[in-house]
Amino acid sequence: MTKKILFTGGGTGGHVSPNIAISQGLQKRYPEAQFHYVGKKGKSEESMIPKAWKDLFDAGRAKLSFVSTTSGSVKKPSVLLQLGLGFVQACALLLTQRPDMIIATGGYVSAPILIAGGVLKKLRLIKSKIMLHEANAELGKMNRIAIRFADRVAYSFPGTELPADKSRFVGYPVREHIVSSVGVRTDEDRRVAREVLGLPKDAKVIFAFGGSQGARTINRGIVDALPMLLSDPDVIVILGTGKQNSSVYSGKQDVEERFKNLASKLPEDANERFIQLEFIDNMGQYYAATDLVVCRGGAGSLVEICANGLPSICIPKVGAGDHQAVNGRVLERLGATRVIFESKDPLRPANDPTNVECIDANVFATVALELLANPESMKRMGEIAATQYDVETTNKCADLVQYLMGDSSNEPQLREEPELPEETILGKGLLGVIAYVRRHRTSSNLTDEERRMVFYKIDNAAAANNFVDPARACRLIGWGRFGERRQLLERFAVDNSKSPFTRRDAFVGLRLLEEVDSDVVSVCLKGFDDSYFETVNEAAYALFSLLNRERIGNTESFSSLVSQHGTEIFKKAQTLANSKEFDIRMNGLALLALTSSDFSSVEPFFQRNYFHPSWQVRKKIVECFALLIERGLVDRERIREILTFEFLQTSNGFAVEFQLKGEIKKVFNSAQSSHT
Repeated sequence: MTKKILFTGGGTGGHVSPNIAISQGLQKRYPEAQFHYVGKKGKSEESMIPKAWKDLFDAGRAKLSFVSTTSGSVKKPSVLLQLGLGFVQACALLLTQRPDMIIATGGYVSAPILIAGGVLKKLRLIKSKIMLHEANAELGKMNRIAIRFADRVAYSFPGTELPADKSRFVGYPVREHIVSSVGVRTDEDRRVAREVLGLPKDAKVIFAFGGSQGARTINRGIVDALPMLLSDPDVIVILGTGKQNSSVYSGKQDVEERFKNLASKLPEDANERFIQLEFIDNMGQYYAATDLVVCRGGAGSLVEICANGLPSICIPKVGAGDHQAVNGRVLERLGATRVIFESKDPLRPANDPTNVECIDANVFATVALELLANPESMKRMGEIAATQYDVETTNKCADLVQYLMGDSSNEPQLREEPELPEETILGKGLLGVIAYVRRHRTSSNLTDEERRMVFYKIDNAAAANNFVDPARACRLIGWGRFGERRQLLERFAVDNSKSPFTRRDAFVGLRLLEEVDSDVVSVCLKGFDDSYFETVNEAAYALFSLLNRERIGNTESFSSLVSQHGTEIFKKAQTLANSKEFDIRMNGLALLALTSSDFSSVEPFFQRNYFHPSWQVRKKIVECFALLIERGLVDRERIREILTFEFLQTSNGFAVEFQLKGEIKKVFNSAQSSHT
């Protein structure tokens, strides 16, 4: 009986390529099988599948179909409508074709097929087996949902978190023309490839690319690094700029313009040693001719590099979760690649169209030249990379499919998964990173690698154009006491283009950072004029906390700051002490107690709050009295008289003892002990 095998997955080449590779392995086992690919119109699969399956289409053994699908929140009616339509189309297709096997690699196009397949199997209307292949080290959104429908989940990178009963470590299947039959390029491969491509046999060749459409960060990073890279006369740089993609970004044009602007800084033979390619069709030859690869962190690119046993520099794409960064870090921790993170400038407006992700070209060039100058180090990196690719990966994927379809009695013996140290930062959301940092409390308790990952998180969160991420970045800076990012907190705290939540949390970060000087005091004072009451409150609380900490730990610094800013603090604190918001009022009173030079000047502000309806305000007054006694500005007996005859000591609730009275005793006794 002829087998019917259906593949789905698309949107990018990274989802399509493993399906093509698996199909190549299955064609050898099932020479009469019917192959059907389901994708989304206008995406990579529409052009890649007809080319890869040309012989199958010519023989009438292949089909390409499309279903409706879209990305976005399911709360949107338009998204729900598209998904619903895709589900109906998928049900009709599966009931008509009744495939023996469904193989999915993710992307939104997989969702309708997998959900329809799961539902129809449960209703016993089809008997298809389902295998899901996860290409990345971090599970994709659609694959996370689709796990429940799969009989097996094959995965590519060690450390991927999956259900143990379904998951199988198989690696990433690579298309046959990308790598030689032995899996790693040989010296002969290198010699022949360089002859074909017209490259000097002894040149140091850097091969950089960012996919068929190009990657702006890689394009600009490479071009901007050319003055340093080409200062070595043996270096040749090959850059795949990418094809024009509508009007959004033209890699070819962008590279040409930046290259012209750098002409005066480049050697005379720069045009010969910088090779621009709009599209690269013969990747295998370029891999064979290369010494060092520069690429994104997509699973397909990284595994192809491993399959060719090459050292690399990985520049993960941000903005779609951490999966590319996690992919790169897996190989970096093994010693197979070096990761350089891209980021926007968090100190520039997030909505500035010119503020785009980039890398430091000098850092990149330094890393690249250090590697090229050390052939033994690069050789070792390539050897480690080669161990991460099994030339039998495609066959093992085909073996697993064969077993699931019932054509093999024993499940195949697959690869042994190498153990990796736990990744403590990447793969976590900002709240998870904050929780981790809070447990360690200070950046000094983090490893250098953890700090590097945290700064990657901070910079990209701070540059995000939304309400949530920049605010959380501010708190993360404070909790970790990352003084290197204090300037960011100071800027965000008084930047009215930022959300009020970000401004508020910038002051939270400054307070938690526990660093104070004249600049910080000035920023806090500006925060008193903010239009959002929570920002005002946090600015006042931060200033009191920081100055009081300095008073206790560094009297000289405290005296200097009060000498510089005391008059302005005292004046603005009087306004805060009269605020309608009781928490702002409390912090205003605290600042008066901290910066006043005599009790008589602040007594009226306290006096008008002795019967304040909020017992929390009255509790704050008691704390302020303790501070004034400690500073020697008021006699303890005078405070006792006020609390006994002029002050409302009741508090909320129906308890026999009022909580405020207990607080008065505790604070007053503490003040008495301290004063004594």
